[in-house]
Amino acid sequence: MAEMFFSFAEDPTNEIGALRNPVSYGGGAAPMKAFIQERLAALVLVGSNFRVFSMPLDFSLRSYPPEARETLTTIDVLKRKISSTAPPALALAVDELRRHLKFDKRSLMVMPAEPRD
Repeated sequence: MAEMFFSFAEDPTNEIGALRNPVSYGGGAAPMKAFIQERLAALVLVGSNFRVFSMPLDFSLRSYPPEARETLTTIDVLKRKISSTAPPALALAVDELRRHLKFDKRSLMVMPAEPRD
């Protein structure tokens, strides 16, 4: 599916050439096709009977500042609860935690949005 979409998006004769046009993203620009392409995996997973698991979040966050790592780990725990049988208030708690983080373009890491007391 990904190869077919890539071929379609790259074909200069197709009618949807706008897929190659850049759109604003993170202070820069990227072609629209990139955003569609990266969502294809989610479509495959939703439409199939795959069993999916993820590595523990702390495994991939070792180099992050402790405050950001702690907040991201809490968000991960809450998202797992939300996806099972969580009340709507839990989703609001995750949104509130996300407000405490920002993406640092120089380090390409998630950092605390403001220092904690």
